[in-house]
Amino acid sequence: MGGVIREGIFMLPTFTNQTITPLIRVHFADPASTVTSTQTDPLIGGTGEGLGRYRVSGKARVQSKEADWSFVLKVLSPISGGTTITDWNYWRREAHVYESDLLTTLPGPLQTPRCYGVQDQADGSCWIWLEDLGRPTEDAWTAETYWHAGHHLGQLNGHYLTTQELPAYPWLNRMFLPHWLDRVPGMTRLDEALAHPLVQRLYPRDVLDGYHRLWATRARWLSTLAQLPHTFCHLDAFPGNLFVRPTAIGGGTFVAIDWAYAGINAIGAELAALTFAEVTLFKRIDLATARSNAAAAWDGYLSGLAAVGWHGESKMVCIGYLATALLRFGVGMVPVSINVVIDPLIHEWAEPVYGSPIAGMIDYWVEVARWRLELMRELMDL
Repeated sequence: MGGVIREGIFMLPTFTNQTITPLIRVHFADPASTVTSTQTDPLIGGTGEGLGRYRVSGKARVQSKEADWSFVLKVLSPISGGTTITDWNYWRREAHVYESDLLTTLPGPLQTPRCYGVQDQADGSCWIWLEDLGRPTEDAWTAETYWHAGHHLGQLNGHYLTTQELPAYPWLNRMFLPHWLDRVPGMTRLDEALAHPLVQRLYPRDVLDGYHRLWATRARWLSTLAQLPHTFCHLDAFPGNLFVRPTAIGGGTFVAIDWAYAGINAIGAELAALTFAEVTLFKRIDLATARSNAAAAWDGYLSGLAAVGWHGESKMVCIGYLATALLRFGVGMVPVSINVVIDPLIHEWAEPVYGSPIAGMIDYWVEVARWRLELMRELMDL
């Protein structure tokens, strides 16, 4: 059916018009459409699993006229993720999501890209053909955008807490956070790495002590999270994975991509990625703005829960949110953070992403860590 060839650092998929033709005919709702040209370009960005994402575009003959077409092709591989269905990063989970009726029966306003097909390849990889949503709009997000995103996610989670039965697919993520924390040596690695001057700067004494306290209580918080109400979650819904479609009534409708972490998790856990993924992983954001965005997302999420009939204690939501955010993006990111600051090979691709030398990003990351320590004290008081 197809294969993958290497071009520079990218693995470019190869295929014939015979591969594209059925997709084109579904796209244009015309059984006689034919492909006249094809172009494949890698899409840059994100840190997700898989061989890569590509925009496959070209022209087609549709009812005697020439028309432009475009798809996003996501290539998954068993060598770039977990191999068993219970793994937090199970390599084929997203393909299963699109093959099932999970997204077609999703309650609430959150939308998903149209899937044109899932194709297993002879080399063991899997291709997912998706609607091309264009460029992400995360740079244009305001506090109001975060409120609406939180509201969408609150409604999604709230439906599964009230009237919608939880999905029971065996490949859904059910132990995401415990497995996330177990995947690496964690704080032990930090103690060993403190001899490096950049690591010392990244973890000043107050941050180091706070993270050790959080790490020491992780079993308690994981147990608490397990006892909270559970719901179906995207688990990686941050601005890079949420496209905004304008609507006539304003506010926009969100289209969620990258369902590789989808699973069952605690109420409030969905907010962790929405408020902390971008701040932690992808860009330098003014922290006053980040705090305002986080507050707006929180308010929107609670409003979304209430809108679909969930009226439980907000304390439970706050515990689910803060415990997940601090464990996942605080102590859970320590090994990744160490690699980023000490590995020159990572500097080569990370510095263009951040728009700054890694050494120049450290003061910002320390500020973010101290914000987390404030939230940790808030969590301890709940």
